[in-house]
Amino acid sequence: MHHIGYVASEQQGNSLLEIYTGWVQINEDSYNSDRQFYGNYTTFVPFEANKVRPVLWREANALKARAVIATPTAFAGNEAETVVAVDGADVGLERQPWLDDIYDADVACLVLHVYNNVRNSIFYNYAYQVTVLWAYKDSLTPVDIPGNKGPAFSDPIHP
Repeated sequence: MHHIGYVASEQQGNSLLEIYTGWVQINEDSYNSDRQFYGNYTTFVPFEANKVRPVLWREANALKARAVIATPTAFAGNEAETVVAVDGADVGLERQPWLDDIYDADVACLVLHVYNNVRNSIFYNYAYQVTVLWAYKDSLTPVDIPGNKGPAFSDPIHP
């Protein structure tokens, strides 16, 4: 489950700054376990509710800079032994074959990776803020994310 909190765009000259915020429900359960669990939660960065902004792969260098913050926002556990942490987060443009089929071209979209660490707890959700700076180009129309699709792993483009 993905909730979009806020999406803002501002164009100045040949640059477009976008800020995406929201939270993602994950429900990672390691309660009553003495093992440390490490994970990588991967999700699309939605432009609108259940939509992504597609970018032609040949224009992937339009992504000039990016920054991401992610933090746990809801969890439960035994206070003395609970570990719930976001160890890192990254965002980049990644190719998505289902987008290739829609546009009959090589297409990518923003994908968020959140790396977590949990022990003896239930990690319910995390919040994020993604900020990206694009070299302004006319973009493709935002497209619906099919209900059964998650991000396909590819080599991301990072500025």
